[in-house]
Formats: sequence, structure tokens, C-alpha cells
Amino acid sequence: MNKLLELPKEKLVEIIEKLYANLVKEPKYDIYSKSFFIEFLKQMLEVYKRYKNIKLVLLVFKFDETKIVEIKKHLRKSDLIAKYDNAFVILLSETGNFGAYKVKNKLEKILGVKGEIIDINIKEGVKEVLKDIENKIKLY
Repeated sequence: MNKLLELPKEKLVEIIEKLYANLVKEPKYDIYSKSFFIEFLKQMLEVYKRYKNIKLVLLVFKFDETKIVEIKKHLRKSDLIAKYDNAFVILLSETGNFGAYKVKNKLEKILGVKGEIIDINIKEGVKEVLKDIENKIKLY
């Protein structure tokens, strides 16, 4: 601890920024972390409760780190991809059912595995969504 206090301010800021970045993202895969995803989901659900006119859909796939770069090429910048245990989740906002199925089918071809869709708009809250995600992951 004392050695940290001896570091220059710039070095401390750099260390803190790296620690924060690693909390938000999975550095190995350059996708969001589970903890960041859960916090982001909480915020999005609050927005949904207030406005009710946004469309939120979640895709759950078995985690295959070799395909992440290719998958990211097929997502919009507004889509959020995160590692969630032994799977990854993709939060699609303002994507209706047709669009969600289209993205799901495209990713299934890339990954060679079936994905699962969770319609967040019919869920009660974040606990229910997380329980649904974990149930889908158990299928793998």
C-alpha cells in the first residue's frame, strides 16, 4: 500500500483507469463484463418502465471466444455484448421480434450453435431477466 502512495499522480491515475476498464470490460475479449451488463440492464429496465415504448431483446449464446471478433462485425454499435459465465449475451435495443430473429439466425450461422431469445419487455424486473438468462445458460 505504501508503495502505491509513493507513485506519481499520473501513474496512480493510469492504474485506476486500467482497474476501472477491467471492471467494465473483459480485457481478454474486449467485450463487456457480467457486472457491467447487469448494471446496464438495470438502467435500461428503468428506462423501459418509464417510457414503455422502447423495445429490448436479449440474445444468449454459448460462449465461443474464437468468434467474438466476427460476431462484433455483425452487431450495431448500439448493441451491447457481454460475457456472462460460460455464455455471452447481446442486448438489442429498438429491435422488434423480426429483427431479433434475423440477428439470432445470422449469429447461429456464424457460431454453429443455437441461441436463445429473451423478450425483456415482458419481464417483471432485473431479477427475473437474470434468472431467465441463467436458466438458458444451463441448457448448454
